[in-house]
This record gives sequence, C-alpha cells and structure tokens, in this order.
Amino acid sequence: HSMTEQGVRVCLPGDKIGTLETLGQGKSVRLGAGLLQTDDDFVATKAGIVRHLPQGNKYWVENNQRRYLPSVDDLVLGIVTDKHSENYKVDIRSNTHAVLPILAFEGASKRNRPYLEVGALVYCRILVANRDTEPELSCESTTNKKGWMTGQSVFGELTGGNLFEVSNGYARSLLSPDSVIVNTLGRYLAYELAVGVNGRVWIRSETVARTVLITNAILNSEFLLPDQVEVMVKTLVS
Repeated sequence: HSMTEQGVRVCLPGDKIGTLETLGQGKSVRLGAGLLQTDDDFVATKAGIVRHLPQGNKYWVENNQRRYLPSVDDLVLGIVTDKHSENYKVDIRSNTHAVLPILAFEGASKRNRPYLEVGALVYCRILVANRDTEPELSCESTTNKKGWMTGQSVFGELTGGNLFEVSNGYARSLLSPDSVIVNTLGRYLAYELAVGVNGRVWIRSETVARTVLITNAILNSEFLLPDQVEVMVKTLVS
C-alpha cells in the first residue's frame, strides 16, 4: 500500500515501513507515534505520512488529527444533535458541541425562521471560538445578504446529496480556488459542493450514481499529483 511520491511516503495500518537494517543502518532507531516494532520489522499502526528526523534517527507517522480546533470565520459542516428553545446543539467534530442560535440565519425572525431537525446537516461559519466556552456558529454571511427563504443563501441546511469525511488538511486544500480536483471535476460534471475545514465534504449532483462517482474522485485524489488527478477524472467520466 505504501507509495512514495516526491519523497512523501503514505502508509496504512499494517504496512511494513522497513527493517532494523534498512532504517537503522548501523544506528539505533527511535520510534514515535504510529509505528510498532515486531521482531526486526517496523510496522505502521495508523494511516498517515511517514516522517524521519535524522537527529536521533527518529521515525513516526503523522496524520491529520480527526479533532477539529474551531477558529473564527472557519467554514464548517455541522450536524444538529439537539434543539432547545433558543439554539441548536451542533456536532462539528471538535472536543465540544457548538451552539447555533435559532435566529442566526440571514433575514430570520422569531416568526419566520428555519426549523432544523436533529440530524440536519448545516453549513455555517464559526462566529465565536474561545477556550472556555462552546463555539458559537452563524448561518449569516458577511457578504451575501440573500435571505434564508430564497434558497440562495451561502449558509444553512443542506438537503439530499452525500456527506463524507476527509482529513482536515485535505478539506482546507479543497476550499482553495485552485484545487485541482474540484476544478477538474467541474470541467466535466455539474455538481454542488460544500466543504467544511472540520473535515466534512458534501456533494449533490443530478443522480446518485454521479454523486458517488464525484465522492470517490475526491477521496482518491488526496495524495495524487495534478496530472494524475486529470487522468483519473477522465477515466471516471469516460
């Protein structure tokens, strides 16, 4: 499974990283997180990228941590876990739940606001992130002032489609305007995409089959080079 690319070595749990002989080369080997020694073999216990520090000849596996650390203005995909009279509790893959006030939607009022059910998926931004309190979310945009009822607001509930999880680092790269996979797919297929830097991605397109195809293309692209992405997408859509 392990592949080497531009010096980056990606491993999966159970992959053999090397032996005492190949990694040690006469020196002792220090193992960090994600590596285990069995007899003379060194084996990965988690997925990630193999790192090496020549000082002390230390090897470890670095992986994008699942936990997300909220930061103001981050775009996140949250799942409603509970509703109260004043707010919704939302899971954003961080250590604590976040709070989304019931009126934190563009143009919402007490009489006229969206009603989210438990399990609803919401695209929102982090409004407040302090160490001591639960993060606060908002579905109000600083730039797009289209009301929540128009169906054209940037944030709010996402319905249908497919939600999947990726590493937080990869999610950030998908939000970049020059994301190779997002732009390449867009040249061939029409689809809607919402990415949260908390490692969640939502896709919706005309058919379930197409949505699955796009999901797989994004999942497969994390460690590919730009020209490999192009080839893969062409193969998938042909």
